[in-house]
Amino acid sequence: MTLLLIGNLLDSFLIFWCVKTMFNAKSKTLPFLLAIIIQSGINSLINMKLGLVDFHGFIIMLSTVTILLKILYKRQLLMIVFSTIIGMILAGVIELIVGALITFIFRVPTAELLESNGFRLLGIILSKMLFLLVVECIISKNRYIMKIREDHLYVLCLIALFNIIIIFMAFEVYSNVDNLVGNKVIYVIEIGLAAIVFSYLVLIIVKKITQLNQNEWIWKIREKEYQNHIFYIKNMEDMMMTMKSQRHEFNNFINALYGLLYQEKYDEAKSYILSLTEEVAVVNEMVSNPNPVITALINIKKIKAEQCKTVLNSQVSLTKKILLENLDLTIILGNLLDNAIEASTKIDENKRNIDLEIFSKGCNLIICISNYKNSKEFFQWSRRFTSKNNKEEHGFGLYNVAQIVNKNQGSIRIEDQEYVFKVIIHLPIK
Repeated sequence: MTLLLIGNLLDSFLIFWCVKTMFNAKSKTLPFLLAIIIQSGINSLINMKLGLVDFHGFIIMLSTVTILLKILYKRQLLMIVFSTIIGMILAGVIELIVGALITFIFRVPTAELLESNGFRLLGIILSKMLFLLVVECIISKNRYIMKIREDHLYVLCLIALFNIIIIFMAFEVYSNVDNLVGNKVIYVIEIGLAAIVFSYLVLIIVKKITQLNQNEWIWKIREKEYQNHIFYIKNMEDMMMTMKSQRHEFNNFINALYGLLYQEKYDEAKSYILSLTEEVAVVNEMVSNPNPVITALINIKKIKAEQCKTVLNSQVSLTKKILLENLDLTIILGNLLDNAIEASTKIDENKRNIDLEIFSKGCNLIICISNYKNSKEFFQWSRRFTSKNNKEEHGFGLYNVAQIVNKNQGSIRIEDQEYVFKVIIHLPIK
């Protein structure tokens, strides 16, 4: 009875420690120890009622361990189940190997290892030390489980459960033979080897799937970076085209003014200059902004808004130098203004109005943009949000903005009212 309690206490500790190591989790000592004591008590009751090797008892143990781990670490349920099964497989394979070796080396009946004696104590000490060694030397350095996708976990759980069945078959044969001699030895060794090989294959599959997930994640990051650079380059090209257009228009203005003065038509020249007052005011407003990227981008988007019969009102007041990357600024402002202009095209022309404010407050850069929108469209925080029909090709705008804001340790707040959509971003000025 004493050895049974000690064995179950050590088993519970090692399973909980194994899962904790897989998760690389931190937990308070008291709840962790309390969970171990509760589980060891449950295991002892199951062993006394159903025996040491019983599949129904295993299902009960798996359920209680999962519940306690869920309370302790609050991780995904399927992840906890799979991690617990892996720990139990490891413990079962090690106990099977150690028990077979002790029986074979010391030539003792297998039934004696199920009783309270020195051989049973030796088996408990060796198997638990070997389990702890494997956890600390292998599992702690290869935490693949946390990187497995949910859809892969279902398949892996089924594979792991099948492996458990093989281990139970080996224990069943092992516990029901009197002595490991002749063909019995070969049979038990074959089943043990099958369990070891299958466990190894499970670990290889987990590693391969994790590597595939990591590669897929890396390619997604690269694809997103590529899209961001394409967006940045496109905006730069638009800026260059606008500058060329403005230079061309400026040349025309000078030529026209020179022609009027050459003909000594001074009154016409005065009228012509006054007609350019509005254009000059816009240029003055843009030039007053000390950041060239913001200047150029707002200028481009104003022209785009005018083409869509939308008024873009901008107010820029920067008292501190911004050290954010130009690419990040372009992605944030470009996406927000493009979204606002697109939303404006879906409403009446007399309501097509966009307000943009950029100012520094304390140690933060504040970007605030609001626009009128269709009252039937509402924002939802999903990975990609778009109201367009071809959703696979759109909806990256706000997602990319949020990624850039998070990268710069800022915050983003979205206010979606019935007719007005507003985005407020706080970015630390480094």
